[in-house]
Amino acid sequence: MLFIPIHFLVAVCLLHTKTGVLAVPQHAMNQMHGSFSLPLQRRIQTGSGSTDVTGYTDNTGEYAWLVDVTIRDQTFSLELDTGSETTWVWSNQISEPPQGGSGKHTEYDYGAIAPSPVVSGSDFSLIYSGGSSGISGIVVQDTVSVAGVGVSMQFGAAQVVPGDWFYSDGLLALGWSSGNSITNKPPTFIELIQHGLDAPIFTTLFDLTNAGGTLGFGAVDPTYSSSLKKLAVDNSTSSLWLVDNLSFTVGVETYPQDTIFFDLGSPTIAIQNDTVNAYWKSIPNAVRINGTNWAMPCSAKLPDLHFTSPLNGQYQHVIPGSSFTGALAYNVPVLEVEFPMCYGGLVAQSCPSGCAVMGAPFFGTHYVVWNIAEPSVSFALREGVQLGVAA
Repeated sequence: MLFIPIHFLVAVCLLHTKTGVLAVPQHAMNQMHGSFSLPLQRRIQTGSGSTDVTGYTDNTGEYAWLVDVTIRDQTFSLELDTGSETTWVWSNQISEPPQGGSGKHTEYDYGAIAPSPVVSGSDFSLIYSGGSSGISGIVVQDTVSVAGVGVSMQFGAAQVVPGDWFYSDGLLALGWSSGNSITNKPPTFIELIQHGLDAPIFTTLFDLTNAGGTLGFGAVDPTYSSSLKKLAVDNSTSSLWLVDNLSFTVGVETYPQDTIFFDLGSPTIAIQNDTVNAYWKSIPNAVRINGTNWAMPCSAKLPDLHFTSPLNGQYQHVIPGSSFTGALAYNVPVLEVEFPMCYGGLVAQSCPSGCAVMGAPFFGTHYVVWNIAEPSVSFALREGVQLGVAA
């Protein structure tokens, strides 16, 4: 799916809020508030570059849902990420261009802007758990626009980017400012934009069977409104979308999970090791690749995975087993394999507690409503998704 080109609109009104200025297209101001949506594109990073993809990718690569963002009439393809709090873009001052070359990216030239957008005495530095580290630079203040709706905000202009980051022009962070790596922790995009929306929400509808997706703001799709199930988000000690006390069921056994982050930037679901082991051991010929990852026959019919929350009584939420089938696996530790093996999208979390992640297999099969104000996440099974059998 191609991106919608996004442009600044000449006729705008400004809503002054406690946290910043929200620039809203004049046509959207007819009712004083607004809602809008736009398509996303899914891209995978490989060793030779990046490409649009279909299906779930293997857990050795990185992927991104990309959204078009406009800054000063330039369109940046930014990774959409609820697991981050700091928005940043490539600048034309990257000291060591990563693989693929800086010329393949849209670059923010802060030196050519008058008056200077640079925020004096402020900088940012990031390390991501997926392997991309050492992203740092200066901080600027400018208008960031999505589908013609813009907010004046502070964001990073990267001067250092690691060699494994070349599939996007930066990142649009959808976490809260308490974890912002920018020096003075300014408001994030979602904190600023919520004041001009019909409702303080954004929505995601992804599809793992093709490269498309949809990002919405301010309104719930009526197709799913009656079937949504809500989970409270605890951001009192975290700046991310953290849900407490979920339990996963495999067969007749229930495995409590202390906390889990709902993270659009993760390609897998990572939960406690005992749950993951129980799930994959129920699959004939499934093989552990290392301490966290498994592979299984690509033709295997994988069972659905169920989870519950104490806040929702005994209602079981379902993650379709079909969403756990990844790309072909080439490092299966067995001498002979008579059938193709694929990576599994359910993996063991990489630390004892506090780092479990709800990632792509869930978001690719569910419509999700992210309530910024409550906060909460609500979701319903995406239309057309087929369920299998209980794990």
